[in-house]
Amino acid sequence: RALKIQTAISRFGASHAPSKVLAHLTDVTYVKLDGSFMQELGTEPGKKAISACIKDVQGHGKKVIASHVESAAALQTLWGYGINYIEGYYVAPASATMDYPFSDQ
Repeated sequence: RALKIQTAISRFGASHAPSKVLAHLTDVTYVKLDGSFMQELGTEPGKKAISACIKDVQGHGKKVIASHVESAAALQTLWGYGINYIEGYYVAPASATMDYPFSDQ
């Protein structure tokens, strides 16, 4: 906190009672959801689970990152749930170098 460093939790939601984790880690800025959420996003129970998780995390004042986003349909669903950030092959495939073209040119 004294250094003004932002921190993140990764693989969130994979543990038992993840909301209790957030209650104890008050200095966390970002929460990266476990990739297993994306595997279940095509099912109704999976959609309910990720929606509830996003609301819970944001209710604690944290920004939410979804990883393993691989399709436009997944992106659309996540935006509908209010996700803050996404990462995955839908955005760009993995690369050994940082050469993503961030401009429209």
